[in-house]
Amino acid sequence: MVYCSVALCRNGNRNRADLSFFRFPTDKRLSIWLKFCRRADSKFKEEQKKAIAGKENNLRICNEHFTDDSYRKTLNGRRTLSDYAIPAIFRIYNKPETTRNERYEKRAEKRSLPRESDVKTTKKAKAQSAANTSTADIGSIHNDHTYAKTPSSDHVSEGTLAKNRSSTRTQTDVTLLDVQQWEDDQEELIRLRKENEELRQKLQNKPTIKRELFMEDVLKSDESVRFYTGVPSLSCLQMLSALLRPEAEKLKYWDRNKGKTMAYQTSGKKKPGPKRVLKLEEEFVMTLVRLRLGLMGRHLADTFSVSPSQVSRIVTTWVCFLSATFKETLLLWPSKEEVRKNLPRSFKRYPNTRIIIDCTEMFIEKPTSPYAQRATWSDYKEHNTIKALVGITPSGYFSFLSEFWTGSTSDRRITQESGLVDLLEEGDAVMADRGFNIRDILTKKKVYLNIPPFSKKGRFR
Repeated sequence: MVYCSVALCRNGNRNRADLSFFRFPTDKRLSIWLKFCRRADSKFKEEQKKAIAGKENNLRICNEHFTDDSYRKTLNGRRTLSDYAIPAIFRIYNKPETTRNERYEKRAEKRSLPRESDVKTTKKAKAQSAANTSTADIGSIHNDHTYAKTPSSDHVSEGTLAKNRSSTRTQTDVTLLDVQQWEDDQEELIRLRKENEELRQKLQNKPTIKRELFMEDVLKSDESVRFYTGVPSLSCLQMLSALLRPEAEKLKYWDRNKGKTMAYQTSGKKKPGPKRVLKLEEEFVMTLVRLRLGLMGRHLADTFSVSPSQVSRIVTTWVCFLSATFKETLLLWPSKEEVRKNLPRSFKRYPNTRIIIDCTEMFIEKPTSPYAQRATWSDYKEHNTIKALVGITPSGYFSFLSEFWTGSTSDRRITQESGLVDLLEEGDAVMADRGFNIRDILTKKKVYLNIPPFSKKGRFR
């Protein structure tokens, strides 16, 4: 027995001996022939494996699926397929359509079958029917051949013809382009279903939606990036994120081991500790937003759907990481020539100014230790603080930043022990506020101290 391997095709060598059944090729056309069959049953898969492996198989395609120019007939009527033939006609066999009334009539016939109690009545009915048939008019007998029909039997109503057409099997010719279009539609349908399922899952996960919406607001344009993070543009933010990713993936959230070098950060081991709740980009943006806008931890916790303590750990970890990464890159001590080259016009009276210094203080929580309370108390701020010495160039570029000191430490001591004096050169000038009593320290280095007179509005004359 030989059957056509194409789906929905019922042709075989028994019912269609007039057809030719071609073997599958072994060249590059094999994948096209297999795809054309549109079958996924286990039996076909077994034969498909044999065909791919080059073994003997039972896969065939009849000539009804090929165009007339794909093969040629020999003198004995045999069809020979060309070397480049590809099946192009896909035939769909439709089941005969039946109306609702026809189905009801069939059911009624089944219900009207004779019962055992009606056997005698049935015999009498058969005898009477035989008698009626013998005396019937010969014109009422159905003719078995067309040549025996009377002229009146050729007149058939249009309704009967339409009914006969609908009850017969029909074949629809489908080209290879239609099959490819159907495959594309199936792939598009699968993609849309998958996308619909992903959207349904996202709608059920409200924390993820909140984070994604906020990230979209931050990253939608260069202007929004500058407002939320302070980074000049979106491309610059993406560049920083890509630059930090290799090391940031190994970050462990801040704990008592801060300042120590972890073994996993220098080896190929994975990051220890709990898994991240947020993505690296989300943690990076959260830290920049916190530094730029000063949003409260509770606000960021609600925005990113995490706990306030988690926000504190993430921001502390990233601040320490960014400080260690960019301290030697962003905080550079410019040369004297670079400072003079970019000197603003307002500093014409102070052409030798190398740096402008001031101490900045930040509030901290009240320590539990009495000694720490006394050390961090600032009489100027009337609060527990930490302070650092900050220096900028006349053009506004940050060029120096000291370590943090307790709030009770004087500006003189911080300037003397921060290492700033060692960076200054002979002939330089330092501009400071009236509170900096460091003239004698700078004179030893032959450095001048400029304390310009300030007006009531805070501008120097």
